[in-house]
Amino acid sequence: MKRIVWVLALLSILCAPLFAAEPSVQLRVDVNPKTITIGDPIHYSLIVFYSSSIAASPLAVPQPWGDFETLAAATVPAHVEVDKIRLEYHLMLTTFSTGTLTIPSIALQFMVPGGQVAEAKTEEVQITVRSLLAEKGDIGKPDAAEGTVHV
Repeated sequence: MKRIVWVLALLSILCAPLFAAEPSVQLRVDVNPKTITIGDPIHYSLIVFYSSSIAASPLAVPQPWGDFETLAAATVPAHVEVDKIRLEYHLMLTTFSTGTLTIPSIALQFMVPGGQVAEAKTEEVQITVRSLLAEKGDIGKPDAAEGTVHV
């Protein structure tokens, strides 16, 4: 009986890597606000959860990033949660274009067991950018009742 227990224990130890969870990456993006006036700041937060068996490359934000400029960037140090690692990136963006704009996806690269490079991409996010003139009116426009100004 003891021999069977030892054999089962040995098999479970030797076979454990075969049943280990596959490396995984989960991305969560939060953008706030989703409606701005031209030039207003946009808070873009990216939270990354990935398996402790893989390594993440640093985030590389393209410049320019579509219609958006990055005003500031901060990284929260990695936090280990059971068998997952949590990373947070916080970006402050702005744009000087109006209309419905799309914040492009951003790619993150990871080194998986075996040395291969894998990539995960965020979803694109749409925001609405209003014109300052549409909100407050064109206060610099001459009034037709006042006539033409000659210099």
